[in-house]
Amino acid sequence: MGTVRHYSSQDRLSIENAALIMIDHQTGLLSSCRDIAPETLTNNIMALAQVGLFFKLPVVLTQGGRGGMNAGGPLLRELVEAFPDTPVIDRHFPNAYDDPNFRQAIQDTGRKKLIMAGCTFDYCLALPAMHLAADGYDVYAVVDASGNWDALTTQATMIRLAQAGVIVCNWVSVWGELHRDHDAPNDPEIMAVMAKAYPAMGWVANNWMYAQGKYPEQKLVRDKPVPDLREGS
Repeated sequence: MGTVRHYSSQDRLSIENAALIMIDHQTGLLSSCRDIAPETLTNNIMALAQVGLFFKLPVVLTQGGRGGMNAGGPLLRELVEAFPDTPVIDRHFPNAYDDPNFRQAIQDTGRKKLIMAGCTFDYCLALPAMHLAADGYDVYAVVDASGNWDALTTQATMIRLAQAGVIVCNWVSVWGELHRDHDAPNDPEIMAVMAKAYPAMGWVANNWMYAQGKYPEQKLVRDKPVPDLREGS
């Protein structure tokens, strides 16, 4: 059983201490995932990628073997397009941790907090995540941007990871921990990432933008002036 870790201010993710690691989001592997609907999984993967892009995090991309010319297939097209200048570490090691190029790429980020997602969650993500946690990294396993064979396997893997000291989370919690201040000048842009990924939350974001005066001007047509509802408050 892993040691219980008490959260402290030093544990917070920040744009200065975090890197994004995306493992084996390959079309062949993704097609076998049954714990999350395909459209939701793709949406979550790309939302996490957009968070990494927005906050300019160092990014490591890797795939399992032969340039995608195997059963695993190539990396998700949208993911490759999102990071056109990021090299893809092409492995013959099933466990990414065993690949020296992968370990070196992580070391080269200079970051100790690793936001990791991978397909499948129980193997491609879990094995390197546990190794890296043992090496002293703070690993955040993003479960809803990973994908797995079935829900039961995902649940078992979450328990195993937590016992190994890995922090299991979702992409929204990563977004929220990195985005510190709604008064920041870039708040509308990062809220737009949320709005695109979660339309229902997008409506909430609309309310917030409107209240902040960061909303498109509306040309109202009325037969009498708009009352000031704040009068007398």
